Amino acid sequence: MPQAQLPPQPIAYLQSTIPTTQMTTLLINSKILLKRFSRKVEATCGQFGYWTIQSNTTHRSFVSCGSTLERLRFARLFLQTNNPQRRFSLNLSRSLPKRLLAENELHGLTVLANNPCPSLEHYTFKIPKFVPMHIAVPNDLNEFIEQLPQDRRQLLKRLRQTQLRAVFSSSLDFIPEFYKSFLLPSMHLTHGDESVILSPSKVKKEIVEQHAEFLQIFNDNQCIAAGLCKRSGSTFKLMQSGWLNGSNSILKDGVQAFRIWTALQHAKQLGCHTLDLGGSPPFLSDGVLNYKMRWNASISDSFEQFGSHFLLIDPQHTDVQSFFHRHPTLIIDHEGKLGLCSTSPPDSIKLKHTFSNSIARFWRLASPIEALEKQLSIEPTPQIASGWFLNESRG
Repeated sequence: MPQAQLPPQPIAYLQSTIPTTQMTTLLINSKILLKRFSRKVEATCGQFGYWTIQSNTTHRSFVSCGSTLERLRFARLFLQTNNPQRRFSLNLSRSLPKRLLAENELHGLTVLANNPCPSLEHYTFKIPKFVPMHIAVPNDLNEFIEQLPQDRRQLLKRLRQTQLRAVFSSSLDFIPEFYKSFLLPSMHLTHGDESVILSPSKVKKEIVEQHAEFLQIFNDNQCIAAGLCKRSGSTFKLMQSGWLNGSNSILKDGVQAFRIWTALQHAKQLGCHTLDLGGSPPFLSDGVLNYKMRWNASISDSFEQFGSHFLLIDPQHTDVQSFFHRHPTLIIDHEGKLGLCSTSPPDSIKLKHTFSNSIARFWRLASPIEALEKQLSIEPTPQIASGWFLNESRG
């Protein structure tokens, strides 16, 4: 009697029957579903207590009272780690606001998932999750190029001498390839767990219902980058994009610059007045914000459209002082004005003129020594969450 064959092991079976590219996509999609579930669990827990997020390598820590998406960014920027430890503390009493203020003195930072309760409102910093940036479509494109930084001018000159070409398409058949080969790997590699990715169904909805289209960039006959875009009134909007398999070499060759330059020309042909570059993180240390700023982009007036982080900050805490030194941050003050917070004087911060004009106020965080010498109150003011932030102007 022939010996019975054992069934293949699950992983081995998958690897032997599913092509490598499909296997990779399957694993990434599984991770995305798992992260979504984890985020929902953490958000639910945030209604009954708070999380203490602790660095594995330093003394730094902060409190998170809400969802995963609220804490990931500050683990990376405040703790300077992508793999912190976390500990949940149950608190069912009505004294949670007082408990959070006490914890904030210990850790320096508390991240709130929702609008703060009235007793915490004046102590809260409001930071836009992303700031919308746009370029005013110029009457003269050559004049616009001359106003760009020299390296950007040289890059555009080189790109115009290549075989790159752009194609606008509304093909629904391209959606699976766009998601699998362009959007998913690029967002995953550049933003990791912080990425928010349009699903194929939402991409289809944008094309069918909102008349969006693909802007595809070809090198000879090979599509090397693609992204969604659409016209809305007098605005032409660039949406999520990616480059083939998330290739760093394609990105470094300037494909994003070619995309923006193509979109700017297309916007002008359509008679649009504004090219919307989408949202950028609100930190001057961020590469995406700096990249867009160097296109002489400015911040749109609707700077709250992507939602906000709500933070409790103890300005005398060493880690908070260090954070604002490393990451000058855009905030929305108590009067609804967009401001920039930093430990540095406004004149020492390099900003493009159009970007600087988007900012209503410049807040410098005083050091503990200066605050003591000037007898600054740490309590909130009508404009901002602490008197240690001094409203200064650029020269």
